[in-house]
Amino acid sequence: MSKKFEELRPFDLEAAKAGAPICYMDGDIPSSWFIHDDVLYVEWSNEPERFVQFKADTGLDRWCMAPLCWVEDRPVYKGDVLWNKLYPEYRYDVARFENGRIYSLQNETYSHCEDVENLTWVGPHLCMVEGKPLCASDTLWLDWSGGPSPVRAVARDDYGIVIQHLDERLECLGQCCEAIEHLSWTKPKKTVKKEGWIAIKTDEKPVSYAAWCSHVYETKEQAEAHYGAQTACIRIEWEEEA
Repeated sequence: MSKKFEELRPFDLEAAKAGAPICYMDGDIPSSWFIHDDVLYVEWSNEPERFVQFKADTGLDRWCMAPLCWVEDRPVYKGDVLWNKLYPEYRYDVARFENGRIYSLQNETYSHCEDVENLTWVGPHLCMVEGKPLCASDTLWLDWSGGPSPVRAVARDDYGIVIQHLDERLECLGQCCEAIEHLSWTKPKKTVKKEGWIAIKTDEKPVSYAAWCSHVYETKEQAEAHYGAQTACIRIEWEEEA
């Protein structure tokens, strides 16, 4: 995935005058810059001591306010709200970014932080299922011994996800708790193993394998009865989608 530069906040002249960091529209950060008489002077690292001027009518609109960091390829600014992937009930009101961590100010004297890679824009959610956040009331599939079953997520507890079993009309049949790894967004394909017998005439070479399998019988005796004495019988196995 590529960064969503279109979500960078537009250039704010007054905020920049106050010292807020800026960046170019492609996210590049200048090595140094200053503003004088509402004109932006920028120096790039590959051209030291050469300042380029940007005015309101000559490219100033190509500049943006620099984000604190990037989360899931989206720019993060002070005041944004993020959520913890591992503990979805934890909310982070972004206060600052430092050493790869987002700090969230809880009150005047306390803040908590988390590594950027553990944060997401999506929330609140119960957990991640197949890389996608699962929220309460979401409908998905339970893969269990009785076959795929539609379920609705209710809550999360210490043992997994509390779910409701649903009927064909998506009405609740009952409630239980299941492990996250048993849940899927798509209906799991179930196959059943089958076996049978096919009959081949020993005095004729069949034209194709399909000709052998044109009739499958449950027992060897039924297959032998198809051609009589001059018959060879082969037991076959295959799988079919349930």
